[in-house]
Amino acid sequence: MIGIIILGHAGFAGEMIHVIEQVESPQRNLAAADYRKGDTPEQFRAALEAAAASLEPDTNGVLIFTDSARGTPYKSALAFGEACTSYPVITVTGVNLPAVVESALARSYLNDVEMLADLAVEHGRKQVMRFGGNPDHSQE
Repeated sequence: MIGIIILGHAGFAGEMIHVIEQVESPQRNLAAADYRKGDTPEQFRAALEAAAASLEPDTNGVLIFTDSARGTPYKSALAFGEACTSYPVITVTGVNLPAVVESALARSYLNDVEMLADLAVEHGRKQVMRFGGNPDHSQE
């Protein structure tokens, strides 16, 4: 099964898991690490490594979701993926709840981390919508 690790600032990652488990029930092979105010990048990397170590031993790929690009969670995810020799690691940044929920559920029929990452990005994009206001409004 593909593992999923969610990384973010403050309580983003842990709360994302709470929401997933409320909406879809507890999930296997799902972990989180939050970068909290006062943490050092080294402390966060240790938290990421602990999250990865908590995944099932037969994990055949890991999809890491980060809340935004450029921050410590994102940079740590990229470094982890480059250094990992146990399985392929793909990072998707700018994550939203629909992307993570769909990915968690799709692991039951998708066993390819590349395809799962593509599905996450596509589903996440489709779920970002605008309602209300003037649809013809454009910035000048």
